Amino acid sequence: ATRRDLKKYFGEKYENFNLLYLDTDHVMEKIKNNELSTNFEIKDKKWMGTFDFPTPFKYLWWDDWHPMGQFHEILAIETVEAVKELIESKKDLFIS
Repeated sequence: ATRRDLKKYFGEKYENFNLLYLDTDHVMEKIKNNELSTNFEIKDKKWMGTFDFPTPFKYLWWDDWHPMGQFHEILAIETVEAVKELIESKKDLFIS
């Protein structure tokens, strides 16, 4: 399904539905620039095929396309923070 399809489907199903998109490039930039409290030791090589035990936050990449699970944890935290900031900045739209 495309984004347009999802927006149409949920928009018809839920009266006040609003689809938000999160750009993950800023998270990758923070990782690249070591701006997070927890960072990855190896960012330019993939873990798959190294026979190295997958130590948390050692490798950023599982393979050529997929980041390790810890990246998803960081992305979730960053997403929650972005949504909190959005709600705070538009509080009058969310609180009746």
